[in-house]
Amino acid sequence: MRQTVEFEAGVRALADAEFTTFVEVSTHPVLTVGIEDSAPGAVVVGTLRRDQGGRDRLLRSAAELFVQGVPVEWSSLFPDARPVELPTYPFQHASYWLDGVPGGGGDVGALGLAAGGHPLLGALVDLGDEGCVWTGRPASGAHPWLADHAVAGSVFLPGTAVVELAVSAGRRTGYPRLAELTQYAPCVLPDRDGVTLQVRLGPETEGARPVAVLSRRGEDDDWTRHADGLLTAGGPLPDDGELAAWPPPGAAPVDTTDLYRRLDEAGYGYGPAFQGLRAAWRLGDTLYAEVAAPGGADSGGFLVHPAALDAALHALFLDRDLDGIQVPFSWSGVDLSPAGPGALRVRLTVPGPDEASVLIADDTGRPVCSVDRFVGR
Repeated sequence: MRQTVEFEAGVRALADAEFTTFVEVSTHPVLTVGIEDSAPGAVVVGTLRRDQGGRDRLLRSAAELFVQGVPVEWSSLFPDARPVELPTYPFQHASYWLDGVPGGGGDVGALGLAAGGHPLLGALVDLGDEGCVWTGRPASGAHPWLADHAVAGSVFLPGTAVVELAVSAGRRTGYPRLAELTQYAPCVLPDRDGVTLQVRLGPETEGARPVAVLSRRGEDDDWTRHADGLLTAGGPLPDDGELAAWPPPGAAPVDTTDLYRRLDEAGYGYGPAFQGLRAAWRLGDTLYAEVAAPGGADSGGFLVHPAALDAALHALFLDRDLDGIQVPFSWSGVDLSPAGPGALRVRLTVPGPDEASVLIADDTGRPVCSVDRFVGR
């Protein structure tokens, strides 16, 4: 009683002597945490617990030992049990689920449909005078970059993807300019099964066509309307040559090193595909940014990749207090043209705290995206 216990030294000595399993025999475990700290990697298990002092608790502790590789003499615990034969071949570790894109394969022409011509849309239904419908079933498991866009703990289809879908549908039908788009509700993507996504184009009226983006989880679920907009004829993208010289002359560098850490703390779960902002500069009320296009096998097929378009807007967060989550709400005057795989140059004119106009060029200075007005909420 007059000496120190030296519990840690005793446990370490046992571990050094190659004792790898420790069982605390008591009415409630009080030493297991200390043993785990003193002998990292050892198997440490209790026996009984407070208010759990019966045979069931003792057998559960024996099972905890057994599943960690400690031999247990089960015949003494279950004298009436008998062993059964196991397969004589080693278990084959193979995935049950197929790796194909859900709903993305097969000959849609045999079903009376046309190919969707888009990474997220597998088929096109022509409704004649009533318009047309693109449909697909995107899932974060089939498109890994989608899993990198989480907001408040849920994986969302990025608002920039909704814009890209609408413009892609418009370009295919001769209405490539997105005059306006309002986003109402996010499209939440489950891990595996995905959602049925539709892009609906209505009939032409006075030189414009309405567009809507909807989704539903299952066949018996109601459709959720995510966005409504209007497509019109468009012209060439504006090119004043401002992004030809890079970095922009006279602009002061802006520190971006802790941006994604701050965004993560604010509730934006951006994975690597969406952490594309590489550098930023400021000149008066104008922000400039350089954005890396996401890599991977599924990065092609878009006009401008939604992850890169999303990252182009991240510069708006550089000088803001991130006291809440802001997502895209409305877009006006959007023009897109195919961008190459290189880095993108971004110009953001910021007239107010929640809005901006956007111009994006490829790494040669050729414009690939123009947004007259973007508003977030």
